[in-house]
Amino acid sequence: MKNKFLFTILIATLCFFLNVNSAEAQTKQVIPKKDEKKVTPKKDEKKVTPKKDEKGAGDDKVVGKDEKGRTIYEGPKGGRYYLNGSGNKQYIKDKK
Repeated sequence: MKNKFLFTILIATLCFFLNVNSAEAQTKQVIPKKDEKKVTPKKDEKKVTPKKDEKGAGDDKVVGKDEKGRTIYEGPKGGRYYLNGSGNKQYIKDKK
């Protein structure tokens, strides 16, 4: 009778520790070590060179080039401009 009692206590204790360990494993957060570096896959870098002359001009008509070699466009209302290095329109003042 004493052996059955000890065996039951042993089994109960073992089950208790197994349940505690499994509960800790479910709630434990994995914290990366400071020495480990995160490996991120590199994205395929596409080398695309946008054409600055066509970027901001849209459907505007090409009129010609100025003395500096910049392409001159004419807008829908008749204004003339060129695209600067940033791709923004720089309107040309009329010479009167």
